[in-house]
Amino acid sequence: MRFFSTFTAIILLGIINLHASNDQDLKPSIIAIENLSVINDGDYAFYLTFDVRYSGADYLTVEIEEEYDTTLRNYSFEQPDFAHVKTGNISNLYYSWVYVTVKNEYGLDIRTLEFAPSYGNADIAGTPLSAITTAIQLYAIDGHIVFEGTPADFSDKTFQPGIYIKKEVLNNGSSKTSKIYIKSEDFSR
Repeated sequence: MRFFSTFTAIILLGIINLHASNDQDLKPSIIAIENLSVINDGDYAFYLTFDVRYSGADYLTVEIEEEYDTTLRNYSFEQPDFAHVKTGNISNLYYSWVYVTVKNEYGLDIRTLEFAPSYGNADIAGTPLSAITTAIQLYAIDGHIVFEGTPADFSDKTFQPGIYIKKEVLNNGSSKTSKIYIKSEDFSR
């Protein structure tokens, strides 16, 4: 929040410096986790499919941790900016955690999905215990709203390269504010 108040003061003085002054501007960001599906696979297991939109990293990792299991499974998806994820089977007898991570030399961004045990019930909750983003607001560097809508609508949009403030409104009533950097896409590859 300190960044935002300093940022506001700079705008009020009429001085805008677009130069990235530190490595925080280059930190990767998970923009959205969408289309989360929990699919039952027998009485005591399930697997997940979901889409992840991110920026500032060339790949995404997904780790699965299960309560009372010493194994930590790690999946790597080397698709820049977007990945469709399908996990292996996860036990529904105990708590389990799915860690979605993007990382580069300047930092990392991690989201955690937590699933409660369902003990063989046919209906697993369908959603993790952790909060899900229900709305997104994106602010330009001059303070005006560039986008306001759902995560699905946000994933379909293309934005000009630059630094933005992203506010995610969660289903539990809280919100998360972060600074994101959207780099220009090179279509010559």
